[in-house]
Amino acid sequence: MPNTRITRQKWKDHFSYAKKVYIIGILLALGAASLIYSVTRYQAPNERAVQIALVDSYTAPEKLDEIVPALLKAGQAFDDTLEEVQFLSIPYSGDGAADYEGAKVYTVQVYAGDNDIYIENKTMMEELIDQNYCVPLDTFEGFEEFTRRHPEVEVLYAVPGANQADGKESMEEDAPVEEPRPYALNVSTLKGFAERGALNMKDKYAAVVIMSKNQETSFEVLSAMFDALAPSEEAVS
Repeated sequence: MPNTRITRQKWKDHFSYAKKVYIIGILLALGAASLIYSVTRYQAPNERAVQIALVDSYTAPEKLDEIVPALLKAGQAFDDTLEEVQFLSIPYSGDGAADYEGAKVYTVQVYAGDNDIYIENKTMMEELIDQNYCVPLDTFEGFEEFTRRHPEVEVLYAVPGANQADGKESMEEDAPVEEPRPYALNVSTLKGFAERGALNMKDKYAAVVIMSKNQETSFEVLSAMFDALAPSEEAVS
């Protein structure tokens, strides 16, 4: 008659042989739960959200979660339909030749039009502006007030299309010269990025893109970001 009595040794032997199966099963269950949550959780529509894309080879947007409530509150003071402010990562160094996969992800994100604000290096920002993807900052009602509050922030001025050869060749000699307009804000003064290890802010600029469904609200959130990520008292002292 077979011995069916369960003993401690039998349990130990069972788990010794089957532990890999259990571990894989647990990991699969956790992965499925995470996928279900991601798919089913409520996401605000684009016109009620402000998505801030951090573009660099390494970013940690989750380390900025603590300032999101302040940005959301500032945005809602301007637009009470705003439901969400979110930082997200686009892992791209800016070197398309060396980082082909990153370049593809970045290009898809830009053309998809889901993001409202981009923070990226100067070369990439100038390319976005040149291709007319950025909103001139002087179209926003709060821009003059921002420059008064933050005179230390460098503003990037440019003329879209100025670096495109076809545009130069097609310009008539008597055509009026277009004056540079403000398009992006240098974020190098925002020590809060470095303090939290979220982004290397060296040579980084922020701009609101034309694909944004709520450009004015996005600028208000961007302005609030300069207050929320300013140097801490410890850093200043």
